[in-house]
Amino acid sequence: MSIIQLLQENLYEDEDNPVVDLTPESGETSASSNKEHINKEFIVKLINFIDSRFPAYGEFDDKILNEIRKYIDQSDNKEVLKIKSKIHQVILNEKKRFLDKLYIKVSKILVPKKK
Repeated sequence: MSIIQLLQENLYEDEDNPVVDLTPESGETSASSNKEHINKEFIVKLINFIDSRFPAYGEFDDKILNEIRKYIDQSDNKEVLKIKSKIHQVILNEKKRFLDKLYIKVSKILVPKKK
């Protein structure tokens, strides 16, 4: 699943993921009127770069599976795979939550307008 799909998937509002309000705040002064929000393309490129630095799932999955086998009866491979799947899902959920929060916070940053 690409990062763009992850970002588009989470378009609802909840307490962990507030909706981004990109309108200027009422308390802004005229000095800050020469600022604008960061370009969305830049944010997506940044998120994709950070996403590419997360562990790849081929080799990473194998390492998780080997570690689980050290602590669980290896005769029951279905149980080992269930636990690996749960761990995998936790990692994906936390990664998605992290990238969503990063997207929201970077979207709020104001930068000087290009002249």
